[in-house]
Amino acid sequence: MRLFKKTMAVALASVMTIGMAGVASAAPVPAGTNVLAGLTQWTSFSVCTREDGGVWEEALKAIPQTKGVDYATEGYITAGSTVSNFDFFVINSGWDGEYNKLTNELVNDNPWGMTATLENVPVEAGRNYTISFDISSTLKANKKDALGNKIGDITTKHILFKAYKPGNGDEALELTSTSNITSDGYITLDSSKKESMKVSAVINVPKDYKKGNIGLKFALGAFLKTYADEIGMAGYIHVNNFVVTANKQYTVNFVSQNKTMSTKYVNEGEKVDTFAAKRKGYTLVGYTANGVLYNFNSLVSSDLTLVAKWKKTAAPAKVKIASVKSKSAKKAVVSLKKAKNVKGYAVQYSTNSKFKGAKQKTSKKTKIILKKLKSGSIVYVRAKAYTTDSADNKVFSKKWSAKKLVVVK
Repeated sequence: MRLFKKTMAVALASVMTIGMAGVASAAPVPAGTNVLAGLTQWTSFSVCTREDGGVWEEALKAIPQTKGVDYATEGYITAGSTVSNFDFFVINSGWDGEYNKLTNELVNDNPWGMTATLENVPVEAGRNYTISFDISSTLKANKKDALGNKIGDITTKHILFKAYKPGNGDEALELTSTSNITSDGYITLDSSKKESMKVSAVINVPKDYKKGNIGLKFALGAFLKTYADEIGMAGYIHVNNFVVTANKQYTVNFVSQNKTMSTKYVNEGEKVDTFAAKRKGYTLVGYTANGVLYNFNSLVSSDLTLVAKWKKTAAPAKVKIASVKSKSAKKAVVSLKKAKNVKGYAVQYSTNSKFKGAKQKTSKKTKIILKKLKSGSIVYVRAKAYTTDSADNKVFSKKWSAKKLVVVK
């Protein structure tokens, strides 16, 4: 049986691309909110029902492939389905796989030939959400022996669920705290069991995520390589009580001098990152909560007000010049004794012993090269060290070093 090549699966990946909505509001929705409110319907796709305008099927025919012989992925969401409850009628779970184009060896599963997709699910950056639903199946296929005789029914079917960031390959979001679903999104259904199975998982939207929405997708085609017996199944997949719930968050306000500098929303049981507050002439010691220095390794379990604790940024001690030498024409090298707890150094130089019209050069290194000096001139040099305050302003030593002179070559 001829099946489409891996290269063709890549070429048709555009079928899976989902649109994006605007960025979500910074104000968090209340915990327990079902963020699917306002969305109306899942959309279905299969190769043979051609919701993509026939792009996938026409590409298969061009290989050529024959419908019903080489591929047969076909199904759709039935009328009357909603965003929280839908039935997917599977006419044929298909035979689509990915093959090595040189050896024709089956190398990978490709269940994406039949999908149910929900677009534009609104989310907030950095927030946790719980996805939960009930799912059951009536999918079945004949199990046959080597001679083609029926020897029973195949009732087990694996499907893949994916929460993803739309675009750029539809990168999957990690599933955690899973129940009846693996962290990779695999769900095992057995139509011989009549009752529905409860599935749940938690997703975390990255803190730097800016699109404001995610997509959700069930891949319902055959896993031809991994679960070869599940080929060509038919029946229904029932999904009920599908919700995406915003998990608990706490509000953390960062305050300085009775003004709120920043507000962060932190998932329950997670840590809050510090806020890099800025104040001219001061260094941030840390933050206090109820008068006690706050430990940022603590897990947040309530709303917090964190108050900045400052200290005046201390000026560095007086720096010393180790030597000033001129070994090259029109140049001089100033070597400073390394000082502790400083960010850098400033060297002032002039042909005037009282430093009238002096020039200044700063460096983070203790060796500073002065250039474009006049040959034969006497140059006077002095230095200061500097540190920086929380606003990244330089705070210099209060006094210059003792001056030194050099005769320029």
